[in-house]
Amino acid sequence: MKKVVLSLLVAVILCGGSLSCLDWNGTPQAQTGDIVFATDYDSVYAALMAIMDKNVVTPDSGQVSLSTLFSGFATRAPLVSDSAKGGSAENSNPSYSSTNVQVQGIDEADIVKTDGKYIYVLQNDKVTIYKADGMNTTRVSAFELSTGDEKFGYKPYYTSEMYICGKYLVVLAHEDGYARYLSSTYGYWGSGKQLSSVCIYDVSVPSSPKFIRTLGQDGVLLSSRLLGNTLYLVTSYYTYSLDKERPESYVPATYVDGVETLIAPGCIAIMPNGEATQFTVISAIDIPSGTIKATQTMLGGGTTVYMSEKNLYIAGNEYKYDSIVKGMGLYDVTEYESYNVVNFTRIDISDGKLSIAAYGCAPGNLLNQFSMDEYKSYFRVVTTSNVNKWTTYSDGIFGFFGTSTGHSFESTNGLYIFDMSLNIVGSVDNLAPDERVYSVRFDADMGYFVTFRQVDPLFAVDLSKPNEPKILSELKIPGFSEYLHVFSDGLLFGLGYDADVNTGWVTTMKLSMFDTNDPRNVFEAHTSLIGANYSSAMHNHKAILINATKNIICFPADGDYLVYGYDATSGFFLRVRIVINGNYYWNPDSRGLFIGEFFYVVANDSITVVDLGSFKVLGVVS
Repeated sequence: MKKVVLSLLVAVILCGGSLSCLDWNGTPQAQTGDIVFATDYDSVYAALMAIMDKNVVTPDSGQVSLSTLFSGFATRAPLVSDSAKGGSAENSNPSYSSTNVQVQGIDEADIVKTDGKYIYVLQNDKVTIYKADGMNTTRVSAFELSTGDEKFGYKPYYTSEMYICGKYLVVLAHEDGYARYLSSTYGYWGSGKQLSSVCIYDVSVPSSPKFIRTLGQDGVLLSSRLLGNTLYLVTSYYTYSLDKERPESYVPATYVDGVETLIAPGCIAIMPNGEATQFTVISAIDIPSGTIKATQTMLGGGTTVYMSEKNLYIAGNEYKYDSIVKGMGLYDVTEYESYNVVNFTRIDISDGKLSIAAYGCAPGNLLNQFSMDEYKSYFRVVTTSNVNKWTTYSDGIFGFFGTSTGHSFESTNGLYIFDMSLNIVGSVDNLAPDERVYSVRFDADMGYFVTFRQVDPLFAVDLSKPNEPKILSELKIPGFSEYLHVFSDGLLFGLGYDADVNTGWVTTMKLSMFDTNDPRNVFEAHTSLIGANYSSAMHNHKAILINATKNIICFPADGDYLVYGYDATSGFFLRVRIVINGNYYWNPDSRGLFIGEFFYVVANDSITVVDLGSFKVLGVVS
């Protein structure tokens, strides 16, 4: 019992005096305690050991004591900074398209990019550069990524996505986690550590790309963003075998051309939600100079990333449970309740710095990055909460143990609004019982989200008064939308599935256009069942291209590439179907883009060229 109490005391200290993000009534509470930073590597090791074994904090156990655990920690009060509206206004009629992103003005990595003159394609660890010129499109160069030492006859690096930043091509690569060789002060092979790299090339002469530098950091790539010339790289790094005498065995590092630098203790924060030996590593990389400007690491952190112009948010889920022991006759009765909590960390990125500014939480789980949004110095999120309740009966004398038949499961959804200190200032919750969130889209003072079980309730929420969010309408239709996109003023596009209204059984893909001109009476203006089964755009927003001015809605489906238009009177119409192959498992991630008067579909080892005016297929460039 003594060990359990002391373990709880550790949790209290690390959480700034709060054991949970929920009080006994289930009301969301913000974390208000100081952020705890390490001052040396021994304190990082002690925190990791405490996480790995919740019963190690008694002085008489011969292991880590409380005084030892916290002697190397310094506290830093959360910073509070203002944040303007994220994202710049979208250019509705550009001469060429860009990657579909969540926040306008903040780029996201993808497998196909263009600068308006050239098309850059990343496929099978090879970058191919094409000169875009309609049917005269030609390949000007191609190269394979090679950043690791391959003397063992094995290539340890694999490409994932890329950016175009001025004259620089930036390729994100990762390591498989089992093979690695670094030419550093201590070379080793087969370390099992995972590494994410940023490989910078000068493509000012596209026919002759020049390798500039490789930068990297430990961990699996979670996400990245490009704002101006600064790339923000976020990775998740797990430690397994700890050697106190070798900080490199448990402290993440950054790399410049293979040279390792351990992250300084002062840049390692011990987060209140540290229940696993997981570090979240964030670096701000200046692309033109090829330097790491700042690095911040959190023991805890999360798995989902959202970024505005001034703040980077890291969200992570926690599983929690409470128990109450009661006496009943000859048996001890214990009532349990388990639930999920999502934690948020706000990192101030103004002036190219990375400063942990605030920490908070809300009930439930996030669907994806679109579940988060920042607007006018408020942070808004949509979650799904799952609560399990059960009872056990035990008799310590006779060794009897049983579980009651009164097990219950409750699922609800909610929207929560935080200030910049991540205190909850407004919420609407307990929505759509026994359903979960399938898609979310915030649009200035409005929030839209879809839940589903048998029919699709589309909620429209007025967020103009953050302290008093109000549900204005709840539209119920068959099926659900997995992706929402503001098509134009008063129109919200949804890509999803149709479903049987009685059973909820999913049938075929569906396009929906919702009329949002009157938020109190949102209705489905038009819908179209397209007869397809799958599109990667359902789960990867970068696979879809939408431009209302050019009146195109484009995405891959079942191995083909579809381009739709929309008419306010007659609804959706198919402009062109580009047949790529009949098996969508072969080619789920084709991309479409336009440059000038031509539309290009990049798939497999070819580019299909389409006239943007007539949508006539002109031919295929191999």
